[in-house]
Amino acid sequence: MIKIWAKTMKKSKIIKSYVLQKDEIFNINEFYNYATEICHNLDIETPLILSKHLNDFVSFNNAIFKKDDFIDKINFEYLIFENIAEE
Repeated sequence: MIKIWAKTMKKSKIIKSYVLQKDEIFNINEFYNYATEICHNLDIETPLILSKHLNDFVSFNNAIFKKDDFIDKINFEYLIFENIAEE
C-alpha cells in the first residue's frame, strides 16, 4: 500500500496537506507520477525530482523540496513528502 503525506510548510507551520493513498505496491519508478498527483491536489506545480529526493524517500521515508526545486516562485518555504504507509 502507498500512503504519502505531503505538506507545504511556512515558518514551521503546515499551509496545505494532502495524503495520497493507493492500494498498490510502492514503485520508485512511479515516484514522478505520485508527485504529480499530489501536487495537482495541492494546486501547486510539480517540483524537479532529483536522485537525492528519491534516495532520501527510500532511505529516510521523506523527501524535502525547497524553493530551488521549483521553476516558478512558490508561496511556501518547502514541500515535504513523508511515507506514512504501515509496513
